[in-house]
Amino acid sequence: MKLPFFSEPRIVYLTIVKDNQIMQFQTIAHGVQEALKNVYSHNGWNLPEDTDIDLNSWGTHSLPDVHSEIIIGGGKMIPSERDKDHPEALEAIKTWEEV
Repeated sequence: MKLPFFSEPRIVYLTIVKDNQIMQFQTIAHGVQEALKNVYSHNGWNLPEDTDIDLNSWGTHSLPDVHSEIIIGGGKMIPSERDKDHPEALEAIKTWEEV
């Protein structure tokens, strides 16, 4: 399956099922494949060898306007190589545990 690529970095939300457990993540990426790579790498999973992992759903949101917007929710924030370019956006992204 071909996954979308975005012309600019976005917050990508992923719902993954592994070993019958539902997990939610978010990361900054240029596409869904890059977001999956971030999550797999962070968790020590092998892509695509871990066949017990299913991408259940994904969504995306533009990076927040740091002067007027806060985004709450979305699952565990996973680091990405793009974080260094968007520190203000990261400050505006909050998980439910942070609120």
